[in-house]
Amino acid sequence: MRPALLARTARIGYLQAWDEQRRLADLVRSGDSPAVVWLLEHDPVYTYGRHGTRDDLFADDAALGALGATCLATD
Repeated sequence: MRPALLARTARIGYLQAWDEQRRLADLVRSGDSPAVVWLLEHDPVYTYGRHGTRDDLFADDAALGALGATCLATD
């Protein structure tokens, strides 16, 4: 069994969490950190990846904003 960390944070912005997740993944890959299970909450976000486009979500930014949500491209 390998050691792991369980982390829980307060609500965090999606982009901030995404940056931190990539940083943590780099640390785990390099062996400088054990595996991490991260429990978090962020604002509502619709995402699309390499094979998607913003047009795949049939709601404009104004409609999403009214819901407190955003739409972002991800890797």
